[in-house]
Amino acid sequence: MTNVSEHRDPGRLRASRGSGSTDGSARAGRGKLALLSLVVWALAALGGCGGGGGTAANEFPLRTDVEWQLESFQPNAGPSIPVPDPTFYTVRFGADGTVEARADCNHCGGGYRITGARMTIGPLACTLAVCPLPSLGDQFTAALTRVSSYVQTQSELVLAYDGGTLSFRAAQ
Repeated sequence: MTNVSEHRDPGRLRASRGSGSTDGSARAGRGKLALLSLVVWALAALGGCGGGGGTAANEFPLRTDVEWQLESFQPNAGPSIPVPDPTFYTVRFGADGTVEARADCNHCGGGYRITGARMTIGPLACTLAVCPLPSLGDQFTAALTRVSSYVQTQSELVLAYDGGTLSFRAAQ
């Protein structure tokens, strides 16, 4: 049973709870570390506040007419989703503002727009073949149409969407 005076004197309550244990402060430290990690990850995913076309001094403007193959499908919550065959999940951005995508056994086309590091894709028109299971096709196209920003280096493209990130490598 809790003593009434403990409710009125928060210092006394802390002292009585904290004596003999640092569990609360350790939890608070882990919470701050987790928050800091999340902020660093978000800044990395969004590419900071860089300028025109690319997102930072060591990154490049979006390369067009390059086939990008999906290497990693990373939701914000949960583990990375394995990509069984990167050649089945691709995007190609045209210099004319069009995008082509392969989503397993389906092909999609539409438009894209870039403003600084911000990117929007779609709407996409896709074929409607039923792909053999397991397939990431529906998840992949849904993620593409929710893209909000990108970061690109010479050989990697990361598209950030509201549910996570899609990481691509340039096809050889």
